Amino acid sequence: MNQFEIIQNLIKCSKDKCKDKYDKVINDKNLIKDKRNLDNIKDLKKKEKAIIDIYSSKIQKDLDLCAYKKCNNHKKLHELKIKSLKDKIKVYNIKLSVDYQNKFNELIKLTDKPSLTDEEYLKYIILFQILQRFINNRVKQINAPFYKYFHDYLNCSEKYCKDLLNDLNRDTDLTKKKISIYSIKNDSKRNNIIKEVFSNENQVKLDKCITNKCNNQSLLFIKEIIKIFNKKIKAFDLKLPANLTVPNITTKITEKDIPDIIIRINQIGRYIDKYIGEI
Repeated sequence: MNQFEIIQNLIKCSKDKCKDKYDKVINDKNLIKDKRNLDNIKDLKKKEKAIIDIYSSKIQKDLDLCAYKKCNNHKKLHELKIKSLKDKIKVYNIKLSVDYQNKFNELIKLTDKPSLTDEEYLKYIILFQILQRFINNRVKQINAPFYKYFHDYLNCSEKYCKDLLNDLNRDTDLTKKKISIYSIKNDSKRNNIIKEVFSNENQVKLDKCITNKCNNQSLLFIKEIIKIFNKKIKAFDLKLPANLTVPNITTKITEKDIPDIIIRINQIGRYIDKYIGEI
């Protein structure tokens, strides 16, 4: 199981085996509000204090400890979470302060233990929350151009190609195939499904419309995707198959590039994700 699947199973287990404690947490409006507000706190010390307050609250501790004792796969999840943080640090060249490096070292030590006491597990949760939020925020800052161009791309698509977008969204079978791509491990099978999905008549009509009406937005968005691909490839010294070379796009995308460029970008993205995960 991957990290997402383990988390989904743990949530289901928490709901089933720790129902009273789970209900108390999700129905505590102040606790939920405080969690949602964490990303709005810019000062690191204030954010740390808020995280400690949230995950030291009695109802949150009761739920966390109940789930830890009654649900499986915590050890595997901890290892995957640490790997994800390490990979993000590596790909995006994130520098940790001495204090955060010490916290990270302590988190790794706790993860390496075969089992944790109640106190150690609660400490693990707080350390992970502090470091995950710091690292994810740095990734978000570094990838700010990607998010901006993605937002521009979507807005332009909805403005000029809305009818085609609606037609595509009504195709539930195609949507299911798109979702299935992320769970296919076999490279050849996954590439064939990607080719089938992005060669679909309605998909091609939409992509050509976007290429014509939103050419600059498409170009900037795809360039940012390729930059992220190259960072990941370089960080892990990945060797792509000969048929999945990263395209060199500099000035313009034309209708002739559709659907090939869309197919290749999706094939490369899923190939990279298979080996290093979605980071």
